[in-house]
Amino acid sequence: MMLRSALSSIAFMGRLSRRQYWLRFPFLVAAPLFTTLACWIVGLSLLHTVALALVCSTPLFSAGYRRLQDTSERGSDAVAPWGYFIVAVFLGSWSAGSHTTLQTAFASDSPPDGPVGLAAVIIYGLGGSLIGLTALVFLVMFLVSITPAVAQTLLPSTPGPNKYGPNPNEVPS
Repeated sequence: MMLRSALSSIAFMGRLSRRQYWLRFPFLVAAPLFTTLACWIVGLSLLHTVALALVCSTPLFSAGYRRLQDTSERGSDAVAPWGYFIVAVFLGSWSAGSHTTLQTAFASDSPPDGPVGLAAVIIYGLGGSLIGLTALVFLVMFLVSITPAVAQTLLPSTPGPNKYGPNPNEVPS
């Protein structure tokens, strides 16, 4: 029984009522947030932090997926926008790294000058800024694409069965 309950929290099938979703939501959000904080405190790399946070986010993604299916929408609309967020995080990290490299190069006792200094400014300064702007674009794309999915979680269940299964509010216990 307990294994069945645990597996249902990561199953990407069926429906999840609005009440069930919002009762679980604080705990489902807390897990990846605490994982990310712990990874940051321990000093894990960005790649490891994102990987662990994604694993801990699986029940959250599953719940959102099943909640959208409960309103007769595609569940993938709840999960797909997170790809934009992950790309934005990596691009933002890359941009910050570029600017740190540039700052370190010009903070040394003999900063690069001439063509080498100009190349460093172009590659790390301008390139890092363009990557940072791209990260912002991906962040905006995430916000724009996740907004309808979040709004959909507030709607009541579709009455009766739909193509994703029976209405969880109407199923006898």
